Amino acid sequence: MKQKSSTRSPAKRQRRERLRQGSARDEKIRRRAYEIYLERGGLPGSELDDWLQAEHELDGCVPQKRESTDREEH
Repeated sequence: MKQKSSTRSPAKRQRRERLRQGSARDEKIRRRAYEIYLERGGLPGSELDDWLQAEHELDGCVPQKRESTDREEH
């Protein structure tokens, strides 16, 4: 019978740590997206936008307002 080693390889430890960090990040995004959903009045239909906004906020990116492309710059 093969015994399990009490020490894990560095690659496995790194992989497990990345998964744990990703899960924690996803949970923060999920919570913020839900807050955004509530701020919008709880109306369905913008789940992806809520998620992306939460992701940008948590990554430190400030969402920029869209400008009309109808006008020309001089």
